[in-house]
Amino acid sequence: WFIVLRHESKQFAFVDNPLISLSVVGRLCTAAWVHLNFIWLQVLPVGLSSDYSYHQVPLILTPLDPRALLGVVVLGAALGIAWKRRRSDPLVTFAILGYPVLFAVTANVLLPIGSTAERHVYSPSLMSCLLLALAAERAWARLGRPITVAGLALVALFGGLTVARNTTWHDDLVFFSTQVRSAPQSAKAHFNLGTAWAAQGDDRNAVAEYERAIAIFPFYPEPFYNMGNALNRLHAPADEVIAAYRHAVQYDPGHQGALGNLALRLLDSERPAEARPVIDQLERLNPGAPQLVFLKQRLSATPKGHAPPAHPTGAAVVPPELQQAIGDYAAGRTAPAIKGFERALAAGRVPPPLRRATLM
Repeated sequence: WFIVLRHESKQFAFVDNPLISLSVVGRLCTAAWVHLNFIWLQVLPVGLSSDYSYHQVPLILTPLDPRALLGVVVLGAALGIAWKRRRSDPLVTFAILGYPVLFAVTANVLLPIGSTAERHVYSPSLMSCLLLALAAERAWARLGRPITVAGLALVALFGGLTVARNTTWHDDLVFFSTQVRSAPQSAKAHFNLGTAWAAQGDDRNAVAEYERAIAIFPFYPEPFYNMGNALNRLHAPADEVIAAYRHAVQYDPGHQGALGNLALRLLDSERPAEARPVIDQLERLNPGAPQLVFLKQRLSATPKGHAPPAHPTGAAVVPPELQQAIGDYAAGRTAPAIKGFERALAAGRVPPPLRRATLM
């Protein structure tokens, strides 16, 4: 099964944010531990990660867990300081109370959202900066020059960490390789790295990453779909390719790209009886799916129980270069679909019956 939460007409996948599957108590306990880590990263931003999806974030199901209790202690201490300083240091109280206010929408506390991420700390960190500035001002009034030197050293240290971190965004392969190193237990991180390898033309490494993603979260349809595409490009045995597409459809019955590619691979393997219900399912989902015209022509040119002719009269044969582009387009991945169509046209592998449709 594929776990999802529908909220305000949006579909959030469990793999993106596992907190959506927990009870209110579990979500609050897990969020408390995550936010303690966020606070620590503001003190020492080492070990930053762009991924907090399943199964990188440990799920805390009971308030008796020491990590949850530590979160309660820190929260209680912060509220106590805010109350005690409300008259003598109103700015301190403002900063402490302002932090959760700025975090309220994205903290997965009031309501679950589609992700947990360090980027959500950006606005609340303004209050952390205010507290640091207040502490620095009072320390400087007492100690003077040593605080100035310490401040400059801190700026240099954090500046160096920022420059080092910025290299992560060099390109997709560097970014997602870094993501896997910082979140090795994340199914999504391995899936993302697989797509980066595939974009580089390295389908063997891509398949290896898709397999790692599936090992962490066996109900994840996208790695199965992309693995089917990669295996197809590697000319793997038909049964392996078909099995990957079948799993993608099993865990996401509405995956039009997987349905179209599965039907096409079944037809290529001389299995029209198995392809027919897949095509029917695709048509029920989307009568205007771009693959349907090709699939129906192939199916009609394949007499029941007979092998499809190499070039059926009146039927359009979809070349391999075009198969994935059609699947990407059906799945809403416009940019890679356009690139795929362009490569197929440039290679001259699009037969005349399909050329006009491709150009459209």
